[in-house]
Amino acid sequence: MSAGEADAEAAKALALLRRAAAMGYRDPATYRNVTALDPLRGRPDFRLLILDLAFPTDPFAGSG
Repeated sequence: MSAGEADAEAAKALALLRRAAAMGYRDPATYRNVTALDPLRGRPDFRLLILDLAFPTDPFAGSG
């Protein structure tokens, strides 16, 4: 697999992970610990996804 093909496959995988998160699979620990995701861990878009998952869905809920 060429580097371009690998990057395209990784981008597809990230799109599917974002879709899973949108469907409610939002536990960042799961995304951090699943070994199948190891090849994606160094990608900036994967790290951004993890940060998004760690942030509360509604940060102002219950504060007021």
